[in-house]
Amino acid sequence: MGEERRLAPAAVLVNFEDPQIDTAKGDQLVRRLVGEGLAPSCRAITSREFGGDEVLVVQSVLASWALGTFRPIEADVYDREAYRASTGKAWKQFTALSPDQQRSRVAEVREAALGCEFTWADELAGGAR
Repeated sequence: MGEERRLAPAAVLVNFEDPQIDTAKGDQLVRRLVGEGLAPSCRAITSREFGGDEVLVVQSVLASWALGTFRPIEADVYDREAYRASTGKAWKQFTALSPDQQRSRVAEVREAALGCEFTWADELAGGAR
């Protein structure tokens, strides 16, 4: 696996070797960038390395929250059906929280991600475990 990247709160790192970024267009590109901005991955994704579907689930939920419409980030994942089901489940759990709790969780997830402490999709609605 690649080395961890140095993350900064005021910057969104875009890896142009990430095949998912290369193929994203329009709304999907916006969702990728917003998701990466809210829940950045410490590891760069390349054609040889991938952070896993959990990263995309978290990024999809947070991007959907920020953009006001639930739509999973389209990606070349191992099991598309499982990815969509996990994303839908995480979205339902997250949106069941009050707006204040949602904002608080977004801030907590972002802070953890910037510190390279990954937050699992199941933790979005319930806090760190």
